[in-house]
Amino acid sequence: MSNSKEWLQFINDWKIKTNKRENIEFYDHKFLFDILKDESKIIVVKKCVQAGVSFTFELKAIKKGIENAINVIYVLPSMKDARDFVVSKFDPVMENSNLKQMVRKTELSRTNVWSSALKKIGDSYFFFRGAQSETSAQSIDADMVINDEYDFQPATSRKMFQERLEGSGSKGINYCIGYPIIKNGGIAEMFNESDAKEWFITCPHCKKRQILTWPNNIDIENKNYICSECKGVLSDNDRRNGIWIGTKRTNSGISGYHISKMMLPWVTAESLIKKFKNDAPKHFFNYSLGLEYESSNKTITKEEFEAVQISQLKVGRYKGEHSYRVIGIDQGNRFHYCEGYVSPHGALATNITVFDDEKDLKNAIRNFKPDKLVIDMSPNRWSAIQIQDEIGRDIVYLANIRLWALDKIAKSNIKYFELKRESGIINIERTESIDELFNALKKKELLLLKGIPTLEDVYIHLTNMVPVNELRQGIPRKVYKRAGSDDYGFALNLFSVAAKLLIPNPSEYLKDLSSKKQENIPVGLEKAIEKMLIGYEDNVVLIKPKK
Repeated sequence: MSNSKEWLQFINDWKIKTNKRENIEFYDHKFLFDILKDESKIIVVKKCVQAGVSFTFELKAIKKGIENAINVIYVLPSMKDARDFVVSKFDPVMENSNLKQMVRKTELSRTNVWSSALKKIGDSYFFFRGAQSETSAQSIDADMVINDEYDFQPATSRKMFQERLEGSGSKGINYCIGYPIIKNGGIAEMFNESDAKEWFITCPHCKKRQILTWPNNIDIENKNYICSECKGVLSDNDRRNGIWIGTKRTNSGISGYHISKMMLPWVTAESLIKKFKNDAPKHFFNYSLGLEYESSNKTITKEEFEAVQISQLKVGRYKGEHSYRVIGIDQGNRFHYCEGYVSPHGALATNITVFDDEKDLKNAIRNFKPDKLVIDMSPNRWSAIQIQDEIGRDIVYLANIRLWALDKIAKSNIKYFELKRESGIINIERTESIDELFNALKKKELLLLKGIPTLEDVYIHLTNMVPVNELRQGIPRKVYKRAGSDDYGFALNLFSVAAKLLIPNPSEYLKDLSSKKQENIPVGLEKAIEKMLIGYEDNVVLIKPKK
């Protein structure tokens, strides 16, 4: 830990205020002061929202940047997030204090280096990047990388940014901050590898030292914080005057902190109870308690997800004579893309990726030459129509995703989608299609190629599709809420729908195919075709004939 007086002197000398021009105080933010002083090279903070953690690491970066000549990379999920952070949080801190005196010019420039993506402060460079573009991590050697909103950054990009610290002269500092979206992954996994410090308070009545937890430390009826042991009322001051204590022994060198809204003196028990009643359970746990949430009706477990991944050796059965090429595309700010094959043995996704540029997306489609493609028609209907016009209406269908009336689903033979061939549109029932997606994964009718670089993010996106019950026209209705990024999940969903358009029931298709073979094909040829369909899983030995 660095010296407390040193930090207070730094703040006072440079007349630093918050981005809202407020004085910096540690009376209500005592829990942040130890993090500010922590000199560990790797720090992870598993947190709730609105606790002041990003500002704390902003101060840490600025202080180190003024004292040493270093390269700092501050990473947020997207470039837009990075720009918003710079404009609303970083720049005001610099501009409303004496720190602005440290803004420098490069040796060859007549103007100060001061943009939303790059700043020179003292002899240090500060780069602000979005994690969604992997090229953002290239060509910058870093001494410090700050990964903010960690779980919303693609795993491959996180790794690339962290690899920027591997240079021989790097100080190797990595700070990771975020809400825990997924159990056993992301920020939660990093925290579990750390010393896992918790904020312990002491009950003034029974003197029991404890961590504030939900609902053990809440009196819901009287809307008070209480001791989990004696049930005595805890004051704001009792919660304010805690101490960080590590709960795990580890040799990882990772310093970990968990911050819950129950620690924050300005968050009342009444406001927390209201959030508990109004928010979806996952949202309440993630954003208010700073905890990962695992629903009892979880859509897919890590074990189930790993079980649907197959090796390259088994791909052959999905690319045989009776297979088709399939693509699913989810639109948003970017294009989340899933390609693969459907055969009598089921569907197999062989590539799941993301494109920022529409030209790159179209090139991928042309190169793959799909037999069927389903693309979300929102938010940019024109982009989807252009792809349909270029590739062909008989191949490309525009997905209109919506919630159908319950009676329509009950009466429909198709259950969750209806095809309008004349208009090139496929109406997809949102809830039912996601149900079918998870059923296909659990039954292993939909598989994934092992080794796809984005698989960790695909799993996170699938678990962010959270089933809840809502009143729709006075009737309780199951819907899927978005608990975080879910774009890869929807790309996989549209891929699955495209596969169903070609082979609705793989097992029945295989049975019919087998029946036809028995009627029409000689035994020797039948065995040869069967081998082609299932693929070769054993090593192939080539015997060179004698001359």
